[in-house]
Amino acid sequence: MREPDRTAEARVPSRGDETRARLLSATRRVIAAHGWGGVTTRAVAEEAGVNPGLVHYHFSSVDGLRREAVRACMDELLAGSVERLEGQADTADGVRAVLALLAERDRREPETAVVLFEGFLASLRDEALRADLVALLHGTRAAVAGWISASSGREDAEAVATLLLAALDGIFLHRLIDPTTDPEVVRGPLARLTEAGPPATRTRTDEEQHR
Repeated sequence: MREPDRTAEARVPSRGDETRARLLSATRRVIAAHGWGGVTTRAVAEEAGVNPGLVHYHFSSVDGLRREAVRACMDELLAGSVERLEGQADTADGVRAVLALLAERDRREPETAVVLFEGFLASLRDEALRADLVALLHGTRAAVAGWISASSGREDAEAVATLLLAALDGIFLHRLIDPTTDPEVVRGPLARLTEAGPPATRTRTDEEQHR
């Protein structure tokens, strides 16, 4: 007898998955409103509208809950940025698409930037969280470098990817302090950063320079 195809069933989120996602979303809002230290079982449960026991059921500790909330938040933002970039063959269009994503995320979930800022600070003291964020950054840099290399043929694609991501992060975080910061203003310079540059030149060694 042929076994039923359960592929479609596997794609349907379970009730437990939905509750877990709800708790992570609530944790982000608590971090944004009350800071890293404001995350407690009761605060998250109240924000999510669930029994406090469910927090302990899905997460072994408050530290684990905070780590997962920040990691998931950063993963979503970075993965979305890479997806927008890879959907564009032209570097200018790619930068424009990512800036649009950041603006969209800022409007839909304004707590994102605060959560990431709090998470970055916490990672200086939390090695487990730091390791998670470093892994996400390295993976994203590699993906962006691959896109830049394929789009413009730059030999320094990895360095440009690092600079581009740092610039985008900076714009996103600057808006926390100054909401009038307009990402559109920097679109041109950022796009030019990723365009094809002049052929790489050989750097002379100190010995050659002193001959």
